[in-house]
Amino acid sequence: MSQAKSSRSEDAVRQLFSDTYSQADERFHTAAVAAGADIVSYQHPLQGPHGENLRLTGCRIGAKDARHVVLVTAGTHGVEGYAGSAIQTGILKRLAAYSLPSDTSVVMFHVVNPWGMAWDRREDHDNIDLFRNFIYCEPPFAENLLYDRLDAAINPLEWAGTIRDEAERAIAQFIDTFGEDRFIGIVRRGQHDHPKGLTYHGQGPSWSKRCVDQIATRFIGAGARVANLEIHTSWGKPDECLAISYAATGSPKLARTRRWIETPLYLPGADPLIPAHPCTPFESLERLIPGVEVTALVMECGTYDGKMPLDCDRQNNFVFTHGDPCSALGLQARQNMRRYCYPDSLEWKAMVWQCGELLFRSLAEGVRDW
Repeated sequence: MSQAKSSRSEDAVRQLFSDTYSQADERFHTAAVAAGADIVSYQHPLQGPHGENLRLTGCRIGAKDARHVVLVTAGTHGVEGYAGSAIQTGILKRLAAYSLPSDTSVVMFHVVNPWGMAWDRREDHDNIDLFRNFIYCEPPFAENLLYDRLDAAINPLEWAGTIRDEAERAIAQFIDTFGEDRFIGIVRRGQHDHPKGLTYHGQGPSWSKRCVDQIATRFIGAGARVANLEIHTSWGKPDECLAISYAATGSPKLARTRRWIETPLYLPGADPLIPAHPCTPFESLERLIPGVEVTALVMECGTYDGKMPLDCDRQNNFVFTHGDPCSALGLQARQNMRRYCYPDSLEWKAMVWQCGELLFRSLAEGVRDW
């Protein structure tokens, strides 16, 4: 590749990836308008750290009654949304290149958790993990009795001093007895009973879930067949993007996904950091819109060492639930979270865009035969 062509390619990547929530929001909206999209936004009740307004936006290119829908979703885990926003913006800019048939529409949910993205959090303003809220927001709510036992240690009321020391001793004792994987698995399984604790599922539909349901009802018609690309970061090798399916072994959804993409599929459950779930967040559309079927693919973009330390999550949770996110400790915790979820590396960003665009193209082509 010539130096001039390489420079143009690098500039194109820079124009997709943003430094702030507001910049990402503006770039996405500009691209959606230029693509002729139907757009709807919901203003978040709170503001960002600099007083900026926040919104969750949906857009559609194509007819509402389209038989096939390619749904691209980003920012479900807040600060992870920088990667997904860039992929969505790039797809909108190149939409004509995909030659989508008339019976296929493209729908996007941009930054499902805008507050989390602006504040460098994976959780929303109510401390809810939205990935899990979309799946588990309806009762009955499952218990996590071992989490209940360890709550004070997982989520200490102080980040320094005797309370924190006692928390670390309790965790170390549990790990010595049962192993680190079991401890991580307890935390990552999540819970409904500790609103200020890590991996809180909530006890009903979150603000984002209610907004998404309204957008989906407006943009996706009854009986549609939906191929969903859901974009995440911070797990996996730093030089690769994983394609993950939560579909059951032997199911038509898993077989369909294998036909659509060329890359190997990762099936969750073996690593306690990526627990198995009965479905993905936006498969909830099957319960919302009559006759809709959703086949979902989760894209996970690896960063740095591939596994965000649990203490990074715990510290970030502490400053938002018991501390001050604008204090020195709060700023450090937010910077650490952003670093793990959104590396400031042009090479990483280029890899993320290439993988995301490839997976979108694979779904857009595969859905034609569904």
